[in-house]
Amino acid sequence: MDYIEITGSNNISFVVLLYKAYGSARKCINSLLKLKAPNGWSINIIIVDNNSPDDSYIKICTEFKENSNVFLIHNEKNIGFAKGNNVGFLYAKTHLNSDFIILANSDTYVYDTSFVNKLISNYFDAHFDIAGPNILSLKDGKHQNPERRQYYSIIDVKKRLLKLDVLYCFSFLNLDIQLQRLFRKKNNDDGDDYSDRKLLMNNDYQLFGAFLIFSKSYIKKYDGLYPGTFMYGEENILRYIIQRDKLTMKYISKLTVYHEEGSSTDESYKAPLQNRRFRYKNSINSCKALLNLAKSDKKYRNSDK
Repeated sequence: MDYIEITGSNNISFVVLLYKAYGSARKCINSLLKLKAPNGWSINIIIVDNNSPDDSYIKICTEFKENSNVFLIHNEKNIGFAKGNNVGFLYAKTHLNSDFIILANSDTYVYDTSFVNKLISNYFDAHFDIAGPNILSLKDGKHQNPERRQYYSIIDVKKRLLKLDVLYCFSFLNLDIQLQRLFRKKNNDDGDDYSDRKLLMNNDYQLFGAFLIFSKSYIKKYDGLYPGTFMYGEENILRYIIQRDKLTMKYISKLTVYHEEGSSTDESYKAPLQNRRFRYKNSINSCKALLNLAKSDKKYRNSDK
C-alpha cells in the first residue's frame, strides 16, 4: 500500500450516525468526549442526524452544541446507514482534513481514555487502510470482531440472497425462526465466538461495521462506504472492495469497544416480527447491491482489455 504521511492538522474524527435512540447516543458521545488526545492532536466528534422522527436530535443539540469539537449535521431525510455515515465522513475529510476517520455506531462506547494514543501507536507499528478494534457485546459478552468472512464468490452471495428470500417469505407465516434453526443446524453453526480462530487472524476475515477505522491512505482515495445500501451488509461490500483494490486491513486486539447492539432498529421496530422483516428486506437489497457492484466491476475490467 502507499503510506500516507500524517502531517498538517493531526486530528482524528469520530462520526456518530444518529437515528432516534437518544439515550445510547448520549452515552456514546460522552464516552468519546472523555478520550485523551496525544500532544499535537485533536479529537473531533461529528454527529449526523438521519432525520430522527422524535426529539433525539433536539436533545443532542441542546446538550452538546457548546462543545467546540462537536459538529452537528442534520439530514433532511433518512438516507440509511452508508450514505448517512458518508455525510460525516466527507465533512471530516474536506472540512477538517482528518488523518483518521472512525465510523462509530451510536450504541458503541469507548471507555479506555488512551484509545487514540493506542490507535496512533498501532498505525505507526503496522500501517493500514482500514482497521477494527475488539468489539465486545454488552448483550452476551461475545467478541464481535473480527467476523468470519461471509462471501468468497458471487455464488456465495447468490446462495445468501436465496436464503434471505426464503426467510422473508416464511416470516409472513411466522415460521422464519424455525427455518433459521434448521439452517444453523445444517451448517453446524452453533453461534460460537469465532474471533480467536487462526483462520480469521490469517486475513481470512472481515471487520464488523459497528466501529470502522479509516486511515489517511483510505481517506485520500474514497469518500466513505459504498453508498448502494440502506442498512446491513456494508461489511460484506467493504470486504469485497478491500480484496478488489488490494487494501490493507487490520484487526487491533489492543483496542476495545463495547456494543449495545441494534438500538436504532429496536427503537423503530419494537415488534420482533416487524424487526426481522426489516432486516431480511434490507439484507436482500444489500446482497443485490453487492452483485450489481461485482457485475459492473467485471464489465469495466472486460472493457479495459
